[in-house]
Amino acid sequence: MPPNTTTWPLDGHTQGKHLVLRHYMDAWLPIMTKWNGKVLFIDAFADPGEYSKGEPGSPVIALQSLTQHNAREQMKGNIFYFFIEQNKERADHLRETLKNIEIPQNCNHEVINSTFDETLNEALDSLEEQRKRLAPA
Repeated sequence: MPPNTTTWPLDGHTQGKHLVLRHYMDAWLPIMTKWNGKVLFIDAFADPGEYSKGEPGSPVIALQSLTQHNAREQMKGNIFYFFIEQNKERADHLRETLKNIEIPQNCNHEVINSTFDETLNEALDSLEEQRKRLAPA
């Protein structure tokens, strides 16, 4: 459980998770965008996007995987990043952090200040009403 501050020190366990995330995104983004016109990345507990010493958090790592990928030009599908963060101060901090990342035209991101279950339930209910399916996520 994160502390009550907006940012906090990065711990070793989280560093390991970030390493896995980066390698996963680097491997799968080209594959997913090759076969799908639309791909979603949902970070259910996005946090502030950076740690107290400026280390990148999972939202920044996920976007950097796209922006720094050597096959970025071949990724033609639209990529949507949804970063869900319940804490308002952290969501605001994340929005500010993401302003510094230049993203390609086929990419969009949104920071949602809410809970994961509330956000996803609303999205799934809306899709069901419209008789649409969720893009690969």
